[in-house]
Amino acid sequence: MLVKHGLLALLSLGPAYGSQLHGELQERTRRSPAVNPGQVYSTLERAREAGLVVQEGRTADGLTLYGLTASGRAEARRWLSEPESGYEDMVGQVMLALSLPGADARPLIAEHRARWHAAAAMAEDAARDDEGPAASLRRRARHALARAALAWLDEAEQEAGSGRAARQLAGSRPSRGRPRTVAADSSADSPGSAASAAEVPGGTSAPAAVSPVAALASMAPLSRQADGTLG
Repeated sequence: MLVKHGLLALLSLGPAYGSQLHGELQERTRRSPAVNPGQVYSTLERAREAGLVVQEGRTADGLTLYGLTASGRAEARRWLSEPESGYEDMVGQVMLALSLPGADARPLIAEHRARWHAAAAMAEDAARDDEGPAASLRRRARHALARAALAWLDEAEQEAGSGRAARQLAGSRPSRGRPRTVAADSSADSPGSAASAAEVPGGTSAPAAVSPVAALASMAPLSRQADGTLG
């Protein structure tokens, strides 16, 4: 439920329009693959029907602004205090919590840590003398995933203490059309990302400063293809 609750968490910062929310969600979570813009709008419509979101007027150029109802605000607070169960959803949830000014992500991180400690212990305890090669590899994969999650949570807790990743909603309009190529590396995904480059005298390029969000995303050691459950 990262998209639905992520949008509610972002709207706790103030009213926003659909494409703005799409850009903010992607920039703050570095989700891969990226959320489809159509999914953002359909999720907002379902949230409106559920009484979590209302339309709060329009921008000067006619874009619909969305805001939270009291129920939506309560649901956002609940989600930020209850850990998601999958690995990838954990990464997105924690990164989003870290990005919200005034929110303390450390209790959420502690809840995730307790779950992954239990998962690591369960994988160790499941070892048997008659364990076959396939069962052993699967069990060790679960143990490795749990240890990787715990290592990443340590990094996230350091970011929580620094507060560097927190920011308000961006005021500038997301650009439309094809992004301008700034470097040979096609992995650049947004202004301020770790993959963008700045031109320097002499025709060469130098990497831009790595943002806290990009750095934390790069530390998540396993991809979306990993077994992301705690089972």
